[in-house]
Amino acid sequence: MIKQYDNRALVVPKYTEEQLRELPQLVFPYSDDYMTYDKRTHQYYLTNEALIEYGIDINPDGSSNEVKTFIRDVTNAVYSAIKVKAGNINYPIMMYRIAKGLGVPSMSQYDFRNQFLFDVLLTQARHMQSGNAKRTPKIVTTETGRLKSNDLNYTDLYWLDDDVIINLESLNLFSRQRVVDACSIDWTSY
Repeated sequence: MIKQYDNRALVVPKYTEEQLRELPQLVFPYSDDYMTYDKRTHQYYLTNEALIEYGIDINPDGSSNEVKTFIRDVTNAVYSAIKVKAGNINYPIMMYRIAKGLGVPSMSQYDFRNQFLFDVLLTQARHMQSGNAKRTPKIVTTETGRLKSNDLNYTDLYWLDDDVIINLESLNLFSRQRVVDACSIDWTSY
């Protein structure tokens, strides 16, 4: 017997460009032509359309698995950097702020989301596509000449583009200070 699951709680609104211009109030989080929001992971992902429109050609042969993997890797790189810098305690709050577009006080939710899309995710995608993104550094001991797996400093965010780091800092997503009171967050709304 097949179980029927109610997935309505996992659905976020998807807006077209026209709707984004016309709607007086947007519901956050939301998906559009450039970014989709996954309520299971509470993360934004670039879309294939965003990659194509901004000249990031991952696989000219058209393998969708390779594109999906690349999109997931971009998101993982950005969100893992936020987790490293914000810390385990503040990480869920930062994810909530990204989902809801709650950035700096002088910025609207829409502008925050767009800066996260264009200045963070797309910039990191270009960086990774160019081959400049560093993988785990290979540290070789001078005594043995063998690879050493410990003593890696993940706090320097070696895998991110420098502009992405600057933009994440400007969005205040690396803060270890409590930016939002966790008790005041409606955790069911994102």
